[in-house]
Amino acid sequence: MIAENKKRSAKNDREWKKSCQKFDRRLDKLHREVGGIANNNGEMAEEYFYSTFKANKTFANEKFDKVKRNLICESVLKLSK
Repeated sequence: MIAENKKRSAKNDREWKKSCQKFDRRLDKLHREVGGIANNNGEMAEEYFYSTFKANKTFANEKFDKVKRNLICESVLKLSK
């Protein structure tokens, strides 16, 4: 009886590990897909605002001479520290 229980327990452990591995793979795939969607949405939003800002070079009633992509303002960096 004890030997049978050990065999069943070992079998259950193997099946459990296999099931967990499948779940982990599915979760990783989902994570990549959702992350990809979020990144794509962010890129689309960035492109929209860049294009709009470039068209009229105005933001919050302030006029700008130039518009550059991915420009980090030094004063914003100082404020965040």
